[in-house]
Amino acid sequence: MYYDIPPQVEEISIETPLSTNFENYEVCYDEARPVAKKEYHVVLYIKPNCPYCIKVMQHLETLGENIPVKDVTDRKSHAYHEFTRQGNKVQVPCLFINGKPHYESAFIMKWLTNHQGKY
Repeated sequence: MYYDIPPQVEEISIETPLSTNFENYEVCYDEARPVAKKEYHVVLYIKPNCPYCIKVMQHLETLGENIPVKDVTDRKSHAYHEFTRQGNKVQVPCLFINGKPHYESAFIMKWLTNHQGKY
């Protein structure tokens, strides 16, 4: 579909500098407004039938937080190879915080609670 473009389009310029510092924001394109950058990059590796993983997932649901979750049940999956390559051992649940693995469910739930909204 083609649209007719007017022959002369005025150039828009901003002469007044913005008063807000947007360094700590990234643009959310679907809503076209700035969104605060997260302090932590997290990924949770789980096995769906693991009782400790279920406990952590229920805790996440209680907090109302959404984080990337990867199932490592299948040893042939990309997620499993990624998990074993980055981690020191094959134990779930495992929360990677800025690339560093943390394995104990009690620690994971406490960390998620204490850092809510920052990941």
